[in-house]
This record gives sequence, C-alpha cells and structure tokens, in this order.
Amino acid sequence: PPPPGLGPWAARAGAGVGGVVDLAGVGRNLRDHPTVGMHLKLRPAARAGGPHARRTNCCVRYSSGLAGAGQNGMLMASCNVFGIEGEALARGVIAASVFQAFSQGELRIVSPDPEVEPVIEERMLSDRRDLVRLRDGVRRLFALAGHPAIGGIAEEVSLGDLYGGRRDGIDGSVSDEELDQWLLAACIDCFHIVGTCRMGAVEDPATVVDSECRVVGVDGLRVIDASIMPEVPRANTHLTAVMIGEHMAERLNCSF
Repeated sequence: PPPPGLGPWAARAGAGVGGVVDLAGVGRNLRDHPTVGMHLKLRPAARAGGPHARRTNCCVRYSSGLAGAGQNGMLMASCNVFGIEGEALARGVIAASVFQAFSQGELRIVSPDPEVEPVIEERMLSDRRDLVRLRDGVRRLFALAGHPAIGGIAEEVSLGDLYGGRRDGIDGSVSDEELDQWLLAACIDCFHIVGTCRMGAVEDPATVVDSECRVVGVDGLRVIDASIMPEVPRANTHLTAVMIGEHMAERLNCSF
C-alpha cells in the first residue's frame, strides 16, 4: 500500500501517497515577500571590503496607502554585497519588497520518495493588491536613482539582468502596463515562505493546526515552525519563528 500522508485526497493520490486524514489546507496558503531590485554598479569607495562584510546596510519600512493595505506594508533595503568575489563585489542593489503580501501559492508533493523535491508555485503578485504596491515601490526606486546621493556611490543604475542592464524607463517614462510585465517576470522571493500548515479555528476547512499547534484530526502530531503562520509577518520571519518555538517549548514543558 502507498505510504500514509496528510493533505487533500486528490493531491496525495496523484503522488502515490495514501491517507491519514483529509486536510485541504496542507500545502496551501503559501506566502512570501515579493521583491524586485534596482541594480547599481558601485564606485570603488562604496564597495564592500570582502564577501563577509555586512550584506544589508539599511532597511526602511513604510506605508504605501494603496490597495487597502495596512501600516508598514512595504520595505526598501540596500545591499552592497552581491556575490563573493570579483565583479560581484562591485554590484549593489536597492530592493523594494511587499511586506504585507496577499498573494497565495501552493506546495505539493509529487512522489512518495522523500528524495524527490516538491513542486512550489509561489504565484507572487497574483493578487493585484501586491502588484499595485510593488509597482509604486519601483517608481519610488526610480526616483531614488536620480538623487545625487545615489550618483555619489554608483557609476551606473539599471533595472538588472532582465533588460540587459537598460536604463530607459528609470526616468519614469515606462508605462504601468510595461512595468507590470517586468515585475511579473523579474519578481523574486525573500526566502520567507510561510503558511502551508496554517493555524486557525478547527472548524475552518483551511486550518491545519489548532492554537496548540496540534494537527487537526491526528493525535500526537504537532507542527511548530513558520508554516503555521496564517500570514507572512511584515518583517523578516526569523524572530517570529524563534518566538513560536520558544513559546511552544515552554507550553509543552509545563504540560508534562
């Protein structure tokens, strides 16, 4: 018989995995922080001293006031280490990121063999609220590109490898339609994937774990990591994941 697993029946059957409980939310609700960067060819004085230098130099959170998003839903970050040697140390980036992300993707297994990687479909910017705000964020980057302070640290500013380092459009002449197409092709994640075993009310069909991190319908099984977050936090996920682990460790310790 196929090995047992959790998740939607149809998805498991297609991967040759049997069933313990039918949980529609397993693998769904995948979220991350959509990000796109403006590339800089740094002047020698602005370059990092080596590959172990501090990578992220400055982060700014702000509220876009667009698409019904809340406070501090956006972030800009600068980085002057883009690799480990040679020309990589001459490159920098200023990135705009959607930190209150509404777009949802999916993770699913395709084989009972644990050596076979799952399929991850992030579907970033599939929710138009994210696309509108990232477009606005990139236009803010374009405004920064013309600031004298950027000219002081960068010999060139470009939209990156996708357009072969082209500069046209940074002056603001690119249309919303052109910019949206570029964003959909160039957008990357922040390595902040969460949500595929979301916590919620037991009666909610999208819930995977309850408020004690117990998997719904399975005795003795808990999930205690970033996958239980119902939404991606408006920050780096590290401290939130640490808090989840510390909090549940204390609660479990007190229960024995």
